[in-house]
Amino acid sequence: MPNAIGNLASTTILPAWIVLPIAVLTLLVVATHVLAVHQSELPLHRRRIRVVNGLLMLVVTALMAYALGMATVVESPSTDPAAAREFLIVWLSIIGLVGIVIALAGADAVHTVLGGFRVRRQLRREMRNNLAQDLAKRHAPSGAPAVRAAPAQDTRRGA
Repeated sequence: MPNAIGNLASTTILPAWIVLPIAVLTLLVVATHVLAVHQSELPLHRRRIRVVNGLLMLVVTALMAYALGMATVVESPSTDPAAAREFLIVWLSIIGLVGIVIALAGADAVHTVLGGFRVRRQLRREMRNNLAQDLAKRHAPSGAPAVRAAPAQDTRRGA
């Protein structure tokens, strides 16, 4: 008579003794990352996206551990439709959640790029104003105080 662990390992995709330690380690790393992001000084919208993404990754990791190391593989769906339904629901959930994680990562990347554009635009304005002030100081008569130059206007769109 086979024991429960030997029987479980023979009907799952991978043995639980391989999957579960890796899953626990992954859960710890992702949870630590979520807590670090939650306490960081990121802008609020980016921090929210990253925290939600991390929480979804925790769920996906747990589902993957279940699907790979605990859910039984169904040899014939017609003989055990409940197990086939469970297997299908778990894997479809994983696929759907991974799609959401990827979409959130894309949204985070877009916010990061847009934030970089805003910072570059601000730095460009500051450099332009500093250059205009420096030029005004250099071209001012030596005895007269330097007149502050009006900020230069950029004719390019969005600057």
